[in-house]
Amino acid sequence: MKNKMRMLCLMQENGHSDQEIKQLERAANKLYKKHFGEKYSLLPVWVVVPRGQAFLAAQPSTTTTVTMPVENHIENDVRHPFMYEFCQMWMDITQCHQNEIILNVTDRKVAEEFAKKTVGRINPTTRFYHVGKQLTKLVKSKVLNGYYSMNFNFDR
Repeated sequence: MKNKMRMLCLMQENGHSDQEIKQLERAANKLYKKHFGEKYSLLPVWVVVPRGQAFLAAQPSTTTTVTMPVENHIENDVRHPFMYEFCQMWMDITQCHQNEIILNVTDRKVAEEFAKKTVGRINPTTRFYHVGKQLTKLVKSKVLNGYYSMNFNFDR
């Protein structure tokens, strides 16, 4: 599990078909291995933003935001070719406009700190319950849909 890198994808409700999601996951894993080594694999998690809850340029957004880590201190001359190829792959599969994919590729340390702080925002007395509930939803979606998915609004 040490070399599993979490790929977090915030997408609009009904933004991508199940087939596109599975194709994006396969292509993203292949690209990641190509650029950073065979010892890595991505663990994609799709976070669904209900329609109308995201805006871009004062209009409802169709943009997907993808974030994933790489090992710490990877130079931009290594990072940027991956990012370029990833965005091209995404546009080819989804037929989206270049302004409908936002890609963040952060150092692993930054991604891990962000994840810890996100969990830390949950009330400590109910944290176990809420984290367990979300993990259950993720596993259920994997069984039913073939990929990990959850709603942006945790109560859904």
